Amino acid sequence: MDDDQHRVPATRWPVDDEPSGLSVNAERNVLITCAAARKIKEYSSYGELVREITLPVDVVNPLHAIQLAGGEPGLRHGLESGPRYRYP
Repeated sequence: MDDDQHRVPATRWPVDDEPSGLSVNAERNVLITCAAARKIKEYSSYGELVREITLPVDVVNPLHAIQLAGGEPGLRHGLESGPRYRYP
């Protein structure tokens, strides 16, 4: 497999919320966790919003989201002294 097949073009786009975490999923989309807005935003590598997930009220201080093999989000949240992990 060629290294170029794993590269995502470097680009910038507005998120409209303050990001607190960033990851890339298997489709090479960017997952941005926005703690203050309590949202996970998924963008294509070209900056197009794919989906936006509003987190439940019991999710405190969302820190970092990943996408699990089945497509569902996994989330680390809570205080640094006692983070929690949430999987659907």
